Amino acid sequence: MTAQNAIYTTEQIAAFAAAQGCSVERFKERWIVVYNGACFIHGPKGYRPPIKNSLDLAIGLRKHLAPVPGSDKSPAGIDWEVSLGSGTKEKSVERVITEYGSLATRHILRTDIASSYYDAPTETFYERVCPLRQLEPVFDEKVDKWMRLLGGKDPETLLDWVATCPELNRPSPAVYLHAGKDAGKTMFANGIARLWGEAPTPLTSAVGNFNGAIVDCPLVFADEEIPRGVTSGFVRDFVGSLSRQIKRKNMAESTHLGALRFIIAANNADILKFDREEFSVEDISAVAARILYFKCDPGAATYLKSLGGFEGTTDWIYSDRIAKHALWLRDNRTAKRGSRFLVEGGIDIVHRNLATNGNTRNRTVEWICRAMLEKWMEPNPGIRFGGGELYVNASFVQKKWEALLGDNRPPSLKQIGQAFRPLTTKDLQEKRFMIGTERVDGKYRRADFYRIDPQFIYDSANSLQIGTEETFRALINRPVLLEDDDDSGAAPASSNGQANNNNNNGSTVLPFNGFNPFASTLSSSGSSLFDQLDFGK
Repeated sequence: MTAQNAIYTTEQIAAFAAAQGCSVERFKERWIVVYNGACFIHGPKGYRPPIKNSLDLAIGLRKHLAPVPGSDKSPAGIDWEVSLGSGTKEKSVERVITEYGSLATRHILRTDIASSYYDAPTETFYERVCPLRQLEPVFDEKVDKWMRLLGGKDPETLLDWVATCPELNRPSPAVYLHAGKDAGKTMFANGIARLWGEAPTPLTSAVGNFNGAIVDCPLVFADEEIPRGVTSGFVRDFVGSLSRQIKRKNMAESTHLGALRFIIAANNADILKFDREEFSVEDISAVAARILYFKCDPGAATYLKSLGGFEGTTDWIYSDRIAKHALWLRDNRTAKRGSRFLVEGGIDIVHRNLATNGNTRNRTVEWICRAMLEKWMEPNPGIRFGGGELYVNASFVQKKWEALLGDNRPPSLKQIGQAFRPLTTKDLQEKRFMIGTERVDGKYRRADFYRIDPQFIYDSANSLQIGTEETFRALINRPVLLEDDDDSGAAPASSNGQANNNNNNGSTVLPFNGFNPFASTLSSSGSSLFDQLDFGK
């Protein structure tokens, strides 16, 4: 091993030492940092990626340390040969590492530092990862127009996400692009990924046994599929966390500090079903904060086709037009920033779909859809709809479960209630509505109904292939009669003669906002609501 082209000047070596916070004499031991058998060799631009294989290491040392002068030229110089008798002998790889290296017992990967460095007191090596490529920010009118079409009804939020994407010191929600073919969903992921590297990290790699690809590109891409076993909790942590463990082949596990970016591309809104999970209201809100859903404008595909399709837009990726435009947005756009995440969104269909996840919840929604369409169920006491409102009683669902679904093992009332809670409207979450209809032995009997957000039914109509969204909209928005009969089930009056709209446990007594879906509580047989529901006294 011989030194060739010893070009480092005294000033350069002094700059290397200053960047590492040590003297030139101490820097002699910083040319190499060793962590669990992996070597980080200092080159002209700082420490290089780790090398562990013995043959690779022998070549790497010879190549990357060749510009270092000898000890007769610099206090930090390297001598490649050792005296042996009347001659010399080339030092072994192990001896070079021992004489010119330092030991690290901890290894931290960071996205927020300008260069890698070694901290001697703690024996910690901080490796800079995911640096932005040196690209010139350039506004691109065609790329901008296409991105706005990808943003659908909310293009400004997508542009805010792109503008803040390079800031890996804070988490940002995943982007869910819902579009048909040829809209450029994959091109969007590939183009943004070139801010850091050649291509995005596939989600399968990021969740695999070895996730070291994240170190090369922090943008993770799920194309039409979420790997089996990925849970909603994993996605939430994946998007929201600023630290994680990295496992690279033939290397010890390391800690990675910094945010990731996540793009999901699909031709439907159902890729995040997580079928084995039951979601609470809080779960859905947490997922909504971490996933921005965009129903892309169909014009995106038409626009790309007008530009020549794949052939006409290849340079958008490989000539970095998308990446350069992203950097221009970073430098020139005033993004609307959130408090927890860089960009924030609201609940959309992809989030509402989570509310119908789980066997019981999915079957309960199916029950509601079938009950609304069954003529023999109308009029019925346990499900009422009209005037834009939808109310369902859990006991009635349980009672009629087998009749509508053919399942003779209905869920418990507790399970049905748990299935209903995430389906309530946002301002009425966890609230139930009571109507008192009979007085028995001086006491009113009561029935609790859940006020269901109709949007969940509209979203489920197509996926369940039961009716259509238009059919259910017509049913839920049909005209209803307002209650004007004192014996028809109105709320019992208070001592001052006013309708008592609250009970002692916080439930609200119907009618609600002038609409009472329970105005008619008698069946053709004249039996009361409670008799029909088969409630006890």
